[in-house]
Amino acid sequence: MSIDRTIRLAHPDCLFIDGHWVRPSTAATFDVLNCSTEEVVARVTRAESNDAMLAVAAARKAFDQGPWPRMKPEQRAEYLEKIAKRFEELNDEFARIWSIESGIVYKVAQPRIGLFLSGAFRQYMAMAGTFPFVESRKSVTGHQAYCVHEPVGVVLAIVPWNGPAGLMAYKIAPALLAGCTVIIKSSPEAPCSAYLFAQMCEEIGLPPGVVNVVTADRDVSEQLVQNPGVDKITFTGSTAAGRKIAASAAERVARVTLELGGKSPALILDDYDVEAAAKTIGNSYFGYLSGQVCHSLTRIIVPRAKHDAMVDALCDVARTMVLGDPFDPASTAGPLATARQRETVESYVAKGIEQGATLAIGGKRPTHLQRGFFSNPRCLRTWTTAPSLPRRKSSVLCCPSSRRPARRMPSNWPTTRFLV
Repeated sequence: MSIDRTIRLAHPDCLFIDGHWVRPSTAATFDVLNCSTEEVVARVTRAESNDAMLAVAAARKAFDQGPWPRMKPEQRAEYLEKIAKRFEELNDEFARIWSIESGIVYKVAQPRIGLFLSGAFRQYMAMAGTFPFVESRKSVTGHQAYCVHEPVGVVLAIVPWNGPAGLMAYKIAPALLAGCTVIIKSSPEAPCSAYLFAQMCEEIGLPPGVVNVVTADRDVSEQLVQNPGVDKITFTGSTAAGRKIAASAAERVARVTLELGGKSPALILDDYDVEAAAKTIGNSYFGYLSGQVCHSLTRIIVPRAKHDAMVDALCDVARTMVLGDPFDPASTAGPLATARQRETVESYVAKGIEQGATLAIGGKRPTHLQRGFFSNPRCLRTWTTAPSLPRRKSSVLCCPSSRRPARRMPSNWPTTRFLV
């Protein structure tokens, strides 16, 4: 069956502000590329400073004067349920957009994205009747007291390009249930899910100003972060950008939640089966968004005695990967999302080799795929004395492995999140 590979947006030439599709202040746009073909599949409005300030003003007014934060949680949950239903109805559309913009294999995205997105909203919808928005307590003097959990205010949700719909859902759902109003700042490389979400908000009759959607460059994004009308920032992206956001928010004591770069490690214990581990890691890494997501197991710490066997097993898994068009049923891995991401792959591989790593498999761009941002799976053998490659998040199809003495962790490895 042929799959439609186009992206159709109702109002790509507008911004969604205060419940309406608003004409921008300039004619500036962003081109959205199909990462498999490098063709322009959509062109969306680029928000400038005046447009961003309109979005802040709309969200501020909706919070300060509108009905949303004054509704009961159960009333807000009814809107969350409507959004969840629309996510399920638009499952295929969100899956297609994700495959086109970010490169995930369609047969991986299509069965689950609608349930994943609706699940976020249903999870928080269920909390409307269970979360203690008002708690009765005794004060230190013995008098009756109440702890009231109130909405923070205007939330700026900065959404990345690798999993825009999912990360958007998990940023927005709790904010809406709490009674906050939201400005979604979508990525210029992958803005279409946010546009489709704005259409959903319009369709279900969400009160004006509760959700606003803009796509902007770095300068305008910084202005949004610094705007005193924004009470909280939630950001997923690079550590470098996160540091700047944290510093900017600290100047005005704004609340901030940061999900920043990192490479999730797999710690292989002495008694674990190497081939089973390689299959689990390979499916998590090579086969899911080509490693372009933080929870992929993109670095491996293995006992010295099992290192070579682990590398060989990973290479065997990599050889079974079919790199190709995400919409081809035979494909098990797609392209990287942008040309910049592919350059990042190649630069980190080169740096790792300079620091003493050796390339076990991969190393060149696929010759049979002339268009698109494709990159062959790579596996690097590294030592703990050259740690910059394993520590840095590259969101790329490059998997470093490192020897470790049995029963002892190297002291220079961060102990963040070890998955076995």
